[in-house]
Amino acid sequence: MLGTLSKMETNRSKNWIYRLCKKMFQGLTVGSIILTTACKESHPPVDLNQVKQSVHAVENAFEEMLQKEGIRKAFVHYAAEDAVLSRGNHLIRGRSAIDSFYAKYDQQKISLQWEPESIHCSPDGRMAYTYGPYYFSKIDTVSGTVYDTGFFHTVWSKQNNGEWKYVWD
Repeated sequence: MLGTLSKMETNRSKNWIYRLCKKMFQGLTVGSIILTTACKESHPPVDLNQVKQSVHAVENAFEEMLQKEGIRKAFVHYAAEDAVLSRGNHLIRGRSAIDSFYAKYDQQKISLQWEPESIHCSPDGRMAYTYGPYYFSKIDTVSGTVYDTGFFHTVWSKQNNGEWKYVWD
């Protein structure tokens, strides 16, 4: 019969397709294992209490710098390059914009104090956030002394050089 395959040819054809499918499946399986293994990063365990202590120390150093060297220098120094400040109804984006924003406060008498009441960090120890009360006052030649109190919320990111910088305040 023309146009039909013999039983032997049919078996050879099926066998060839079976072997091809088996090789492809094996290749995909091996490839998946290699890809999965290559994508896994192994990190040593992180001591989250140590991370929290480190962030608390940075908060204290930040406040100390502010008291000694002024609000502008402290907020610029501890800002990540792409940090964002929320002030009033405005977002100040980036370290250079933060510098410009605080330039107007350099000559004013300002007092700002805060204490992190709570510190939380990511499982890998690369991000953290803090919050707690703040106390702000400034001497204004027109209005006298202006006071403000409330709660701050700061998000910190550990930089590649190991320093903590805020990304949101």
